[in-house]
Amino acid sequence: MTIAKIRAFILRHNLLKFLFFGNYFYAFCALALSLESLCILGLTAVDIHYLLMLFLGVIVFYTHAYRSLDKTDEASVFQNPFYLQRTLWYIRNGRLVRAQQFLLATIIAIATIYYYWPILNADIITSAEYGSLGLVMLLALAYVGLGSFNIRRYGLLKPLVIAVLWSALVSWFPVLTSLWVKRQHQQMQASFVLLFLYNTIYILQLCILFDIKDYAVDARSRLRTFIVWLGLKRSILYIIMPLYIVALLCWYILATTLGYNSVQLVLGYIPLAALGWVIYKLRSPQPLLFYLFIVDGLMLLKALIGILISKM
Repeated sequence: MTIAKIRAFILRHNLLKFLFFGNYFYAFCALALSLESLCILGLTAVDIHYLLMLFLGVIVFYTHAYRSLDKTDEASVFQNPFYLQRTLWYIRNGRLVRAQQFLLATIIAIATIYYYWPILNADIITSAEYGSLGLVMLLALAYVGLGSFNIRRYGLLKPLVIAVLWSALVSWFPVLTSLWVKRQHQQMQASFVLLFLYNTIYILQLCILFDIKDYAVDARSRLRTFIVWLGLKRSILYIIMPLYIVALLCWYILATTLGYNSVQLVLGYIPLAALGWVIYKLRSPQPLLFYLFIVDGLMLLKALIGILISKM
């Protein structure tokens, strides 16, 4: 099935439009990556409350970002059929989206206070853990806009901020909150550090590749992304490929540290092989759905493979 046929299939089905346009697909990716982290590190005490709030929080976060698309005058939004359909979906479902945002944000706030207040009172969280929570919240606010400062205006910094945010949310905080459930603290083991680094590098590559689709708009608005600054070929050669090699080495070291056998090691290279195929395909123009469905889908593939490996 071609990308064009997939796009037509999605646009014909309201449930699928709700899944992708409503950012539920992103939420499933975040949930799967969190479960992968817990499985790889062998943590059995899972903080279900955090996973639920992460799932809902991703929906609220990205919906807040995409709702502004109905007010933009950027040509790319209205020239691309999929962008146009997504923008129209937000306009037509404005009341539903606003109600959803209010409901989910309320659930997150109440659940956070109700569930984590006893943990705060029990002095389980260390000052270093408070610092990490504050830093991640600050990065998230900087991404959506903190006063006049918005990290999205800094094209070279934006991919790294997104990668660190995602890695913290799916490989750091699930572990942190699961240990709180057991009244324990995070120990900086080599496997944990390697997993965090591997997730950051993997997602960082996806973020840089995602900027390819916005090259024309970013160039006109003088937003200095890697793609605008170096061009597509040099970005792949000088930025993506070194990161890719580091990711290959990082997975090997992580698998060795965890004592994985040769089968588990090879299976772990499947997401990296898929990433390599995507890098190759992106040397030529691809439709928007390729980025939304295939590039983002690599996160889900990585999570599922990681969970499978951990259960072998």
